[in-house]
Amino acid sequence: MTPVNYHSDKFEELRKQAKELINRQPEITDDVPLNVMELINELKIHQIELELQNKELQQTQNDLSELYIEYENLYEFAPCGYITLTSSGVANRVNLTVVSLLGVEKTSILGLNFTHYIQDKWRDLFQEAKRESGQTGDIKSIEIMLKSKTRASIWVNVDS
Repeated sequence: MTPVNYHSDKFEELRKQAKELINRQPEITDDVPLNVMELINELKIHQIELELQNKELQQTQNDLSELYIEYENLYEFAPCGYITLTSSGVANRVNLTVVSLLGVEKTSILGLNFTHYIQDKWRDLFQEAKRESGQTGDIKSIEIMLKSKTRASIWVNVDS
């Protein structure tokens, strides 16, 4: 079975559409030598192909923008807390659930090392899990206890 080349098929379809549009337009003149007319026709086809590709790219960009907004909303308003950390453990994204659980402003979490919110006796476990997952590339799941300004303590599952 031969693999289907999506891009090749797509460009062939665009070329076919461009040729159909060209065939509907009147010719420039019959006085122009044949090779020049062929060249003009080929340039028209390429121009229309580019216009069709541009429309398709714009639609794809719009679709991606909508998906990005949906993803952002899912992350931000999820009922469970999400914190995205850099490889050094600094929080660079945090959702509203985490802000509520920790009882602090979002801006006070961002840019701060996550270990600041881990209760002392659980920090080594977190650091070890982070180190192991960094070395192996495997996901390491642990349960640790966080500090909170609104609650005595918070048990969380961390996937590193």
